[in-house]
Amino acid sequence: MILLTPKLRQLRRDSTPDADFKASLRSRLVADQPLVKHTFPVHAMRYAFATASLALIMFLGFGSYAYASSSITEGDTLYPVKTTLEDIEGSFNRSPEAQVRFHAKIMRRRAAEIAYRVRHNEPLPPQLIDHLADSMSVTVGELSELRHDEAGRELIKTNVKLEVTDALTRLRTEIELSNMGTAEKARYLHGIDLRLQKIADIPTTTPLE
Repeated sequence: MILLTPKLRQLRRDSTPDADFKASLRSRLVADQPLVKHTFPVHAMRYAFATASLALIMFLGFGSYAYASSSITEGDTLYPVKTTLEDIEGSFNRSPEAQVRFHAKIMRRRAAEIAYRVRHNEPLPPQLIDHLADSMSVTVGELSELRHDEAGRELIKTNVKLEVTDALTRLRTEIELSNMGTAEKARYLHGIDLRLQKIADIPTTTPLE
């Protein structure tokens, strides 16, 4: 056993490849490997990711401002951001009562945008007037069709009716006190009065305060 151990150690040393063989084998393996070329270099991907992240942060920041501000109206650079965020919000409102509340909210926002322009003596883009007209039609239609045979819906219907009435009344006041031309003012007031009458005609069992 004493003589066998040194022989085993010598056999292991003899079977170990020498340094020259290892270097030659390493060079051959590296040479045989195909060269992989990245379509997009790593540094370019990092730059693109950083740019996209910065753009997202800026979008969220500007989007929050655009979404909340009545001063961002039709024709402003951030207006498409505002309406896009509104569309995203609307996609989450599925139930009939949620849809009514959402469209009433959009109608109030369009009314606030027009009121802002009127208050600052700015011209009213035809598209903005069309947006308000469409929004009022949708809101009045959905509010009229909302059934109140389930708990809570009647209260929602009454609250929405109050909200849109208040928004249109405030817009009417802004237009009435504005420096707008007589004919133009009369046309807008007539359109608002028609919508206010339609909203007033929507039946609710809960009395309006």
